[in-house]
Amino acid sequence: RNVPEIKDVSKISCSSKVTADKNILQQLEYFKREAEKYASRNKGLVEVMVEEYRVRLKYEEQLKSHSEQASKFKAQEETVKSLQGQVADLKVKLKLALENNHPRVSIQPEAPLQTEDSRQTEETKERQTFNQPGRSEVRETNNQPGVSMAQPWEHQPDAPRGQLL
Repeated sequence: RNVPEIKDVSKISCSSKVTADKNILQQLEYFKREAEKYASRNKGLVEVMVEEYRVRLKYEEQLKSHSEQASKFKAQEETVKSLQGQVADLKVKLKLALENNHPRVSIQPEAPLQTEDSRQTEETKERQTFNQPGRSEVRETNNQPGVSMAQPWEHQPDAPRGQLL
């Protein structure tokens, strides 16, 4: 009697083993599908993270560039303010020098440098003007001794002077 019971028990254990194995296989398949889902999600997540990193690098570079430009702009503003201050100081000095009739300050603008050709052309025009019929003017030359054309008021101490400011 004991022997047939053992056979029945082994049949039960075998069938439960097969059922357990099927359960395990089903669970294994389920976990495989879940792993594939997570892998595809992770792949998408990795791609998104890489793209985010690229975008972040791009904007960090732009921010760095803008910061450098802002600091350069600030330095240029400081330079401009400094130069404006220097110009204002020089204007004040010039005004004071003009008010005090300082001899080193000329109120006449400097004549542009002339080439030899342009001087000859001007002299030719002057000769033609003075040599026209009906004109009897005496032409003064620039080479008169004792007369300087650079500062004509030196020979006329009471001549009025203009101001530049």
